[in-house]
Amino acid sequence: MDVTTDDKFELIEAKHGLIGFGIIVKLYQKIYKEGYYIRWSEEMLLIFKKSINVDINSINVIINDAIKYKIFDEKLFSKYKILTSCGIQKRFLTACDRRKTVDLCKNYIIANISEINVNINWINDDISTQSKEEESKEEESKVIITWRNNFELYTNELNIVKTELISDNEFIKRQEVFHPNVDIILSIEKAVSNFWSTPAGWRNKKKSKTKDLDWRATLINAIDLNKVYKPKQDNYKKVEYLTPQIPEY
Repeated sequence: MDVTTDDKFELIEAKHGLIGFGIIVKLYQKIYKEGYYIRWSEEMLLIFKKSINVDINSINVIINDAIKYKIFDEKLFSKYKILTSCGIQKRFLTACDRRKTVDLCKNYIIANISEINVNINWINDDISTQSKEEESKEEESKVIITWRNNFELYTNELNIVKTELISDNEFIKRQEVFHPNVDIILSIEKAVSNFWSTPAGWRNKKKSKTKDLDWRATLINAIDLNKVYKPKQDNYKKVEYLTPQIPEY
């Protein structure tokens, strides 16, 4: 175990006593056992707590101070939740100089490896891959959803205006004046059902450069092209049969 008791370790010992120093030594041992870093997760914290019999709050405080005093790299911990350092990596690679190849994750390496005589096989680590996936999802979440790229939003806006129009009695009466004998409600529903609520209607709307859809104007204009006439009324007049009166003699 190659741990130099320099100023950084003395700061931990001065602030947290032998328990603080011992925790850092235990973490170094664990890191070298794994390679050149360890993932620091909630699960790892619980396992580590059990092995050293120190409360979780104390462990977290000591690790935070170790990061503050640059015993562990702050950027790698913030981004990937791993504990490592330039010195840890150098010592690990120096110990590996007789190996044929060493697997390293490029995103984690901060040591100058040009001076190390070892063949490196660069790999992708689960954490870095997960981080990239999360960044990708964040970029995707920045895409603005509008009626142009979302068919469901397009039809929702259409159905809202359709419902408003066919529920407006004053509007229906006014349109009946312009379109005698036409069933205004059925004409609007026909236009929506047969065309505007279909992918073909959506494609047609997307040809325009307008940002917002004026469904009210669209559906009013659609009445002429989708007329549904009211059933014809029975215009036959009822014939009244009169009982003939017999004259009295």
